[in-house]
Amino acid sequence: MLDQITDLKSMLSDPSLLETRAYVNGEWIDGDAGTFDVTNPARGDVIAQVADLSRAQVADAIAGAKAAQKDWATWTGKERAAVLRDQIKSIERLDERAKTSDGWQPETELSYIDPEAGTKRL
Repeated sequence: MLDQITDLKSMLSDPSLLETRAYVNGEWIDGDAGTFDVTNPARGDVIAQVADLSRAQVADAIAGAKAAQKDWATWTGKERAAVLRDQIKSIERLDERAKTSDGWQPETELSYIDPEAGTKRL
């Protein structure tokens, strides 16, 4: 039995970084199927509940990604590099914001990419 529950949101210096909706086709959406639990693999306790997308929402996300990829493929290497540099800057900013009071950085925070920063041009 656990002696302590992981309250991920309270551990973040900026609790707004914990997003539980899904980012699909340029917007944050709730899951039609509700939510599902994300567990701490080291302890087994629930650390968040995130959007559980329906099959239709997943199909919509895939269709949107395919359409976006076709547009992306028309960009020059220089244009793509500019977007990727913007993403790196976003990650670097989030790296500092994601640190908790005890110095722990959730892996999801480190891999998070700010969608607004890189999609301004899309």
